[in-house]
Amino acid sequence: MKAEIIENYIHRRKVRIMKRNGKVFKKTLGIVLSAAMLVSGMTFMPGSAVEVQAAATTKDVNLGFGGISDPTSTESSATAWTGSKVYYGDKLWRVLDDSGFLFSEDLLETKAYHDTLSGITWENCTLRSYLNGQTFLNSNFTGTEQDAIKDTSVTNDSNPDYSTAGGNNTTDKLFLLSLAEVRNTDYGFGSDATRAASSWWWLRSPGRDARFAAIVRREGRVWSKGDLIGGSGSGFVRPALNLNLSSVLFTSASGASKSSFGVVGDSNVSNNTWKLTLEGTENTLGANKTNGKTSLTAGYSAENLIISHSAATTLTDATQVSAMLTDSYGTVLYYGSVNSDTTATSSTVTIPAGLAVGTYSLYVIAEDVNTGNLTDYATALGTAISINVNAAPSTYAVTVNNGTGDGNYEENATVTITADAAPSGQHFKEWTGADSLNFTSGSKTSTTATFTMPANAVTLTATYENDTPPAPSTYAVTVNNGTGDGNYEENATVTITADAAPSGQHFKEWTGADSLNFTSGSKTSTTATFTMPANAVTLTATYENDTPPAPSTYAVTEEATTTTDTQKDEVPKTGDHSPIVWLFVLVMVSGGTLLCLGRKKKTHR
Repeated sequence: MKAEIIENYIHRRKVRIMKRNGKVFKKTLGIVLSAAMLVSGMTFMPGSAVEVQAAATTKDVNLGFGGISDPTSTESSATAWTGSKVYYGDKLWRVLDDSGFLFSEDLLETKAYHDTLSGITWENCTLRSYLNGQTFLNSNFTGTEQDAIKDTSVTNDSNPDYSTAGGNNTTDKLFLLSLAEVRNTDYGFGSDATRAASSWWWLRSPGRDARFAAIVRREGRVWSKGDLIGGSGSGFVRPALNLNLSSVLFTSASGASKSSFGVVGDSNVSNNTWKLTLEGTENTLGANKTNGKTSLTAGYSAENLIISHSAATTLTDATQVSAMLTDSYGTVLYYGSVNSDTTATSSTVTIPAGLAVGTYSLYVIAEDVNTGNLTDYATALGTAISINVNAAPSTYAVTVNNGTGDGNYEENATVTITADAAPSGQHFKEWTGADSLNFTSGSKTSTTATFTMPANAVTLTATYENDTPPAPSTYAVTVNNGTGDGNYEENATVTITADAAPSGQHFKEWTGADSLNFTSGSKTSTTATFTMPANAVTLTATYENDTPPAPSTYAVTEEATTTTDTQKDEVPKTGDHSPIVWLFVLVMVSGGTLLCLGRKKKTHR
């Protein structure tokens, strides 16, 4: 007996460890997959029915089974069960595991384990047949709810304390917990308080022998010895089931309003209790955007999208057309009705302003919203309408001093700058701060110029400089045959000098000088100075032939002599300028003079 007890204890420990390890593996896998999605930038795109990792902050509406929390292990025998609860079939169920393992929170009814007191196992007991029969299923679950309950492979272990055979394994929609399951701390059963109820309730495991079935006593104590299966042994029924999570479109806070489309708040779920919305049909509304922008830039205003879709009447008992907006992690941000007309084929969804940069998914569905905590139904989510909020492009400031064109510009934008009008007495010089710019029109010295915006801020200043006084008017002086020509301002002093006269000639006068005001010399002076008039002047030095000099003459006194006609004829005639004649005359005169002087000397002797 002692050996059996030890063996049973070891077996229980193995079961607990295996379940715990399995749960740890599942959670670890979920974390790894979530991290992989995060790293890869994968956008969550649910299909018609999906299971979603819960967001960091649970919302009042969550896709799939998201937001559902596992129970926690108890710390003392007085600690009650803690974890998520869901309404299903108008009954409240504990979520023992986020795989969809549900356990009735309440004692549903009293029922004998079997209709006769005989050796029996779970496989063949009448309570199993009752729970899985259509009478019980139809009275507690809708057809869609029944379809969403998995056929679970149930392991029927022997009683670990008494080694009573548990019989064959079974496949059930509804089943009772086993001794191992009701002691599993991973399911939140860490104390008697977590199992306590208003009365005792059945387990499926056998008791001390085949005539008994294990039970949980009123105070929550697990009684492996059990109670008689038939006759007067009527205990309460607390069934369990496994929900097909692919049928769960989304969960919503119990009692939460499903009114108009609006923001979904953070989880304020009373007692962590949820209502389920199941996929009520394979059909979708085939929603498509027909008007409005789905690509937005951060800082956008609210955008109205017109969504075309089939009539919501594709869902039996549809009451509204609803929309759901999720982020890339599958977190539901906005949800609610967008049209109460179930015959309508288009609806308007307002994408609210203020969404952060990222990718969002918009779903439009038909819903059958039921009162209270009854299960709701909706069409499949279908293909999401992608909403992209893009980061505003980087802009850089252009500051223009003494001009126009400043503002914020994107890189490679075309920027036109114009300088202000120059102050009086000044003119535009250049743009300072423009040396590194790529001008496509004009340049740094242009009053108006265009450049390509670089990826940095630019500060430009229009600069000015004083005007240069206009050059005074000048007039040309042209001097022919002399010096002094050039360009002169009015009233300038101009000096002119004639070139040397050619041989046999001398300077005569300056032609073109009659109107000039000479301050030195005159028009007949080889060098003269005049005051420049307000017109061009052309002066020409002119020359004339020299006058021959008068010949030299000498006095001649002659004695009276008689000359012959022949001699007279030989005297040179006045006006004969022949050199020979003159030489002859000179010789004769000289000779005559000498002769006379000689005669006088002789006379004096």
